[in-house]
Amino acid sequence: MINNKKIAITGHTNGIGKSLYEHFLLSNIVYGFSKSNAFDVSIKDHRQLILKNSVECDVFINNAYNNFDDSQLHMLMEVFDMWKGLDNKLIFNISSKWTNGDNSYSKTKKLQDEFIEKHLFNLPKIINIKPGLVDTRRVKHIDRTKMKTETVVNIIDFILQTRSTIGITSITFEPF
Repeated sequence: MINNKKIAITGHTNGIGKSLYEHFLLSNIVYGFSKSNAFDVSIKDHRQLILKNSVECDVFINNAYNNFDDSQLHMLMEVFDMWKGLDNKLIFNISSKWTNGDNSYSKTKKLQDEFIEKHLFNLPKIINIKPGLVDTRRVKHIDRTKMKTETVVNIIDFILQTRSTIGITSITFEPF
């Protein structure tokens, strides 16, 4: 596990975000932003407050997803712009393996992927995390094998630990 980093996580009170928050809180300074503490990424003024409160962070995990809009994409673009050109900052974007559908979820995740591809060789570095089904309330109704949220945590932690020796830009994984 990495230590002594300042990490910002959106959507930190449920699912993947909650597991990330609890994991990194053990040995890092972690800032959590979610609707439960009045930080709704779908509201532009709230995103601006998130940026203001995370400008000094080392890592930003763009996790919060809103079913009704592309606010996660806006959060990604805004944190990228805030840290533009900085090589000591790192953004993780929680996307999805499921980007080929004709629904709003797939379409917004695909837009995030396209933004990341466009900025692949720019700073700050963005690492795109693309899990298959993860056992969260969002996919509770789907009767298929799902990964535990801790699987996503372990992959992000691995990337952080090996960042100086392995250049991962995107990782797609699914449960067996």
